[in-house]
Amino acid sequence: MTNLQVKLNNYPDWDREEQLNRNRIALQKLESRRQKILQITDEEVQERKIFLESFQHSIDQFRPQGSKLYSED
Repeated sequence: MTNLQVKLNNYPDWDREEQLNRNRIALQKLESRRQKILQITDEEVQERKIFLESFQHSIDQFRPQGSKLYSED
């Protein structure tokens, strides 16, 4: 018996369809985000990577040695 099965045995009134209905809005948002991610071009990926590296550098430049968040220093 898996861990999930044990948990479900502890909640006999749990209804999968009701839970899916409760999570419907969140699932729609996740699907929307997934679709947007699938449409990102390689150029956009590269731009985002450069932006992230710049962001990490600017955060770390003001932190003392040994307290950097993104770099090994």
